[in-house]
Amino acid sequence: AVVSTQSTGYKRIPESVADTRGQLESCYQGCRYQGMARKASIVPSSLSTSRQSSLAFKGCSEPLNDAALQFKLSKKVAELTLVVHMLFTRNHEREVEIEATKLAYEEEIDTVTLGFESEISRLKVLLENEKWKRFEEMERVSKEGDDAARKLIEKHEKKLTELAAANDSLKKEVVKKKKVLCVDTTA
Repeated sequence: AVVSTQSTGYKRIPESVADTRGQLESCYQGCRYQGMARKASIVPSSLSTSRQSSLAFKGCSEPLNDAALQFKLSKKVAELTLVVHMLFTRNHEREVEIEATKLAYEEEIDTVTLGFESEISRLKVLLENEKWKRFEEMERVSKEGDDAARKLIEKHEKKLTELAAANDSLKKEVVKKKKVLCVDTTA
């Protein structure tokens, strides 16, 4: 509904009501249903006193009497009530739709968050396992290196022992030969 911007005692009234405002003002002048019309937001607060109450309602050729006026007012109040109800229902449906969308997005965010958290946990476990594998490999290599070094040391120590034994035997031979030469030279 297009809204009229005409200044009245009330804020704004629909154009369908604004079209017949002049006729309604004169029809409602002096009418005992004027209070009910004001409550229905149809008639502005200040009514024109120059118009006569016997003017016909738009589309009617005869003047409005109290029963016809009451019927027209009741019909207009019913129409406005339906419009208000329709707008309230639309607004409520929109609120429900927004809430459902909000819940759906929150659930999706929770699902994605849980998925990423589980993936992060899985990757942390894989990283820890890889660290332990690397550590064990380094220990193995270190142990193999230690074993190889130990074997080399043992091998060199054995050679040194053999060489020392050979050196001792050569010294003993030298001492024997010196004794033999000393004995031969003295004789």
